[in-house]
Amino acid sequence: MKAVLEHDIIIHITEQGDTEIGNIPADKKGVGLERLRWTGTEIVDLADLTEMWIRHLGHDFFEFHAIPVPDAQRVSVSYGDRHRLVMNDGLLRLKTDEEIEAEGKTVLINLFKAELWRKQKASIGSLEEQLANAYKLIYLLLYYAKTGNQQINDFIDEILPEIKDTFPLIRIKDEIKQAVQDMNVFMKKYYQDLDQIP
Repeated sequence: MKAVLEHDIIIHITEQGDTEIGNIPADKKGVGLERLRWTGTEIVDLADLTEMWIRHLGHDFFEFHAIPVPDAQRVSVSYGDRHRLVMNDGLLRLKTDEEIEAEGKTVLINLFKAELWRKQKASIGSLEEQLANAYKLIYLLLYYAKTGNQQINDFIDEILPEIKDTFPLIRIKDEIKQAVQDMNVFMKKYYQDLDQIP
């Protein structure tokens, strides 16, 4: 049986192939070609290997080989653990259990946040509607600061306890502090960039 190869990867099995690879072992006939490699002497299944030659293709993409190939690193890893691979400072390694757990927690938190935002939008309106309400509150505060209007004062007294319950200071002070620091850095660069425009 002949095949078209890219290094040891079996791209296609065809009579017009350039390499004779023999027959796929009987116990591997149900295995997809993406898992099979030609070592030059035999067909091997990546799932049977305890170490592989791996090329990092960028981001979270890797290419697995049974033989040395250019730009590949030899890594002790099972095919089942390939999802744990990460490139750090030019070296491939396996993520720790703690890193896997932290990533899983981040995914859950992001899903939870997305669901909360969906519920919030259904409950109190779109981001544009929420922003409009924020502008209304800012307007009332400015109007009260300028006029001391008693009706506005009474209204603020009425909603202030709910605002405190909604945004407890202990939860938001660090977030606001960080946001102010980030905005400070951003705005300084913003104005510097504006000043450089001819």
